[in-house]
Amino acid sequence: MTMRISHARLAGALTVITCALVGSAGAHTLAAPEATVSGFAPTQVIVGQLVTISGQNLDGTKSVIVGSTAAQSVSVDPYGTWVKVVVPAGVSPGNVYMTLDGMGGTQSVGPLLINPGSMPPQPNPQPTASKAGTSVKVVVAPRIVSFTPIAGRVGTLVKIRGANLTGTRWVSFGGVRTTHVVVLSANAVTTKVPLHAHSGKLLIHTNGGTSSSTQRFRIVSGAAV
Repeated sequence: MTMRISHARLAGALTVITCALVGSAGAHTLAAPEATVSGFAPTQVIVGQLVTISGQNLDGTKSVIVGSTAAQSVSVDPYGTWVKVVVPAGVSPGNVYMTLDGMGGTQSVGPLLINPGSMPPQPNPQPTASKAGTSVKVVVAPRIVSFTPIAGRVGTLVKIRGANLTGTRWVSFGGVRTTHVVVLSANAVTTKVPLHAHSGKLLIHTNGGTSSSTQRFRIVSGAAV
């Protein structure tokens, strides 16, 4: 009889200890790190252009909505430092916000200025985790600060000043592109107003993306001398 009582007490004690351990483990479950956004570039884009959102703990991002349109092309850094999204067709010109949907909730990023026009969707390959010590090439979007003159005829030489202009591929005058560009430095390029150009904002394209000027260039009738 004494042995049976001892076994019963021992079983009860083990049950209490087990429950305590389970409750303790549940109480100390670690929550997922909170995702934070530090910025995005470029800040002005057209449909089809790639936007890079920077931050921390973004690797849980499952989808991105641009304005009210879900992006079809999204890539996420496995280390959580960036999310790249191609602006989807159907987004109207104007200021919109990007919504990142992840395991920890949603993050609203913006405003992102959508300019009129579109381009073929830029490549957005899925990344792979890099080995320790592997260098990563960072590509930065171009930026137009100013240009002179602010008006001219077809053939007029225009100097564009800005940042990250190395490797400029083309310049657009009111939607008409020219590939005749001379890169003077990372902060300046020259180009000529192309045939059939229209008055409007200038667009400049590099490996880092496409950016728009805030000021309009006015086309003057007649040909440049």
